[in-house]
Amino acid sequence: MRTRGDEKRIIALVIAVLFMVTIVGTSVISYYFFVHEPKPAEFRIIDLTIVPDNILPGGEVSISIIVKNVGDLHGEDNAILMVNGAVEVTKNVALDNGENKSVLFTTTKYAPGTYYVEVKVRSDRRVGTFKVLRLAEFNISDLEIGPSKVEVNEPVNISVKVTNIGGVEGSYSVVLKINGRAENVRAITLTGGATEDVTFVVIKEVTGVYYVEVDEQMGNFEVTKPSPLVNRVIVVVLVSVSILIIFVIGFVAFYRRSRR
Repeated sequence: MRTRGDEKRIIALVIAVLFMVTIVGTSVISYYFFVHEPKPAEFRIIDLTIVPDNILPGGEVSISIIVKNVGDLHGEDNAILMVNGAVEVTKNVALDNGENKSVLFTTTKYAPGTYYVEVKVRSDRRVGTFKVLRLAEFNISDLEIGPSKVEVNEPVNISVKVTNIGGVEGSYSVVLKINGRAENVRAITLTGGATEDVTFVVIKEVTGVYYVEVDEQMGNFEVTKPSPLVNRVIVVVLVSVSILIIFVIGFVAFYRRSRR
């Protein structure tokens, strides 16, 4: 038979159990609704790729990013492409929690130079660069003519410096003009930024002043008659050689007779 003391103990036990359940339930509710409240969607850029990083004028560049939602809930946001500080493209991105997605942009540029890329999703951003190269372009400089005064049939060296001031390889024909007419042509191929010296050798048989032009580089040289002194020297040399030859022939003939 249950006594009054037993009832009191049962009631105390029930109260204790209810008290413990209340405490545990309150803790669980507090944990899930206050301590671990679900984070809203939060997007992060985890990669940026720019391909190619060098293009010719009018070429296309592909700019791609990988965006990840590091929050606990689904969300949407805008990915913004900026080039040299100006907004070019905006794309909407929707992601579930933990999901990542690739976002691709393309841009075309014509003016040579370096372009600065920035891709933003809210406060997160990534930066990079690409270049538009200059087409092959050639500059002619440093015309040298030497000697500037020669006699007929003597060589004159005419040289220029050719530089490819563009960013890619190209070919160029260097044309030597004398008195306004094409005298010679030299074809060369240079990589971007490279320089090469080109030399022509000219021999003229007619006296006078000759005007030289290579691209926009201009100069001249003069061809004169041989000096009288030179003519006399030439005559003396020829006479001396002739006498020497005659002497050698006479000596050989005399030697052969004496041997008989």
